[in-house]
Amino acid sequence: MSAAYPLKKAALQGADFAATLDTSGKNISGDITFSAAGVMFREIKSGKITGSGNFHEREFSVDIPLAEFAGGRIMVIAEGNTFQKPFPVKAEMTAEHIDLDAISAAAEKFSETGYRISGNLQTARFKG
Repeated sequence: MSAAYPLKKAALQGADFAATLDTSGKNISGDITFSAAGVMFREIKSGKITGSGNFHEREFSVDIPLAEFAGGRIMVIAEGNTFQKPFPVKAEMTAEHIDLDAISAAAEKFSETGYRISGNLQTARFKG
């Protein structure tokens, strides 16, 4: 599937989504897989994105082992629950070989800060 929203400069290319749902209990449970050849929002574009997730009752998890972005890749693992408000989420994110100039040029087109950054983000990790 591909979709575009030209007014907001948003697009989704080559998307695939599959879900296996169990509706026999009080709450829906299931597994999902997804992928996209590319996603665009304004001037910021991604390459291939693949991932999976699951949810059971009020607990969920998402695993995105590959998201091509700005010449590099991003990986995300997240899990949480909806028992509390706001629901807590634990996440681990890793970014490798990200071209900061590409991000800065795209962001400047809609933020108009007047500042630009450049360089290559070799590795960044977040866990929290």
